[in-house]
Amino acid sequence: MESLYLKNTAENQSGANMSYKEKLTSENIENFLKQSKNIPVLEELILEKAENLRTIACLNPKQTLKKASLLSQEKLNQELLRIKKSVDSFLDLQENEIPETPSIRYWCFIDNFRFRKNFHYAGYCLPDKILLMPKRKEIIFPGIAHEYCHHAQYSVIPDLLKSKIGEYKEEAYILFEFPDYEGKYRTFTEGHARGAERHISSAYAEQNGNLFTCAIKSLDIEELRDCYSWLCRAFRKKPNSQVRKINTGYPYFASRFEKPVPHAIGNAFFSIMEREHGPKIYAEAIRQFNGH
Repeated sequence: MESLYLKNTAENQSGANMSYKEKLTSENIENFLKQSKNIPVLEELILEKAENLRTIACLNPKQTLKKASLLSQEKLNQELLRIKKSVDSFLDLQENEIPETPSIRYWCFIDNFRFRKNFHYAGYCLPDKILLMPKRKEIIFPGIAHEYCHHAQYSVIPDLLKSKIGEYKEEAYILFEFPDYEGKYRTFTEGHARGAERHISSAYAEQNGNLFTCAIKSLDIEELRDCYSWLCRAFRKKPNSQVRKINTGYPYFASRFEKPVPHAIGNAFFSIMEREHGPKIYAEAIRQFNGH
């Protein structure tokens, strides 16, 4: 990951002397992604994922995913512990690096007022807890992996947390969101968590059927296609008709006339890096961010 990213950022003098941490700011990840040479790469990734989705008979995920049911609180706790082990292993984290396992529960109506947030995403990670929107199991499982990855990020890379929250108060969650929400590294944290979410869910799907694979691959396609369309607009390239016609059935709101959300840009960035260097980049990203 380092070598490819150094090669690309060295093309301008301002990026040649950046530290690894500086290269992973939201602004610099966006600058890296917004190059015309990434259009065919994203196109190839999207078509590959779409073909894989067809192969596992998920052309209409909405029908397939109805088979999964909502988890009880007890099962939710059990899944968190199991997913924690998988994410820690995937990121090559030692047990003492994550001192505490966060609590987990479903989001409730009163949380909208307590935390002053509309629940747009599948989950939120706060300093000591994970809150999840009540959804079917195949959506919840990737959501737990994603939010726990945020917990791991901020446990292992304290600079990310410091860049956002300032003074922490137990009763003042409303002042910030644990993932560096509008901060300088949000695209990094979201793309990194997307990668962990994708790999953990895919591994779980091999043992439990294709429900989780359908959910995560559908979201992957939509986010990568959003970035692909954004680049095509920026460089006035005509999008591939095959890419445009893919129907995942996933409820995704494309950016259309604006740039994609940090989740999508981060996902595209890490997908390109993973294609070049393999899944080891997720563990290496944490180590190199800390200067190890």
